[in-house]
Amino acid sequence: MEPNSNRTLIVILAVAGALVLVCGGVVGLVALFMIEKEVPMTDRDREVLITAEQVAENVQGLKVEASRGRFKKARRMDGSVEVSYDYESDELVVMSSVTVDRNESDARATFVGYEGGMKIGLSFQGKDAPKLEAADPLWHWGDASRCYLLVRDGNRVGNYLVARKGKRVFVLVLVGVWYGDRAALEDLLGSVLQRVEGYQP
Repeated sequence: MEPNSNRTLIVILAVAGALVLVCGGVVGLVALFMIEKEVPMTDRDREVLITAEQVAENVQGLKVEASRGRFKKARRMDGSVEVSYDYESDELVVMSSVTVDRNESDARATFVGYEGGMKIGLSFQGKDAPKLEAADPLWHWGDASRCYLLVRDGNRVGNYLVARKGKRVFVLVLVGVWYGDRAALEDLLGSVLQRVEGYQP
């Protein structure tokens, strides 16, 4: 992993804005027809998410404030469940989520929504928004996955990962540090993804 040498607030805000569009726009079109209820998180729920503290463990000089991290668990009327973690500071953005859909067909739709949603979201953020650079050889997991580097002005500023295994969809967004090494990514994600495979919310 590498610390971002161009840690500007505008990059973080651009990606944060894109995430709002992803979660509230493309994917949210389906959510308009569903009501979700926030329910209590458990330790088991937290164990399938990547946190800022986990990212900072191997990034020299990166300081995080645990109090900025927000966990959420939502159960929807259609039976699907999403657990998520969000962290945002001037130095780092981490967004991690796992959705457990009713079946594989629904999970495929969720995967496609996230895969294309970030592209659409960033396109609305203007010239200062980072671009997605495909880096699929860097990481693969599950039945389908996409791996991107976030690039701005020729500088790598983060990662965007989305993957599906069965009826589970895993998403990770990082801004402020970036991973360009397969081994480093596997070190960060390995044990978490093992827990995702058998996760029952």
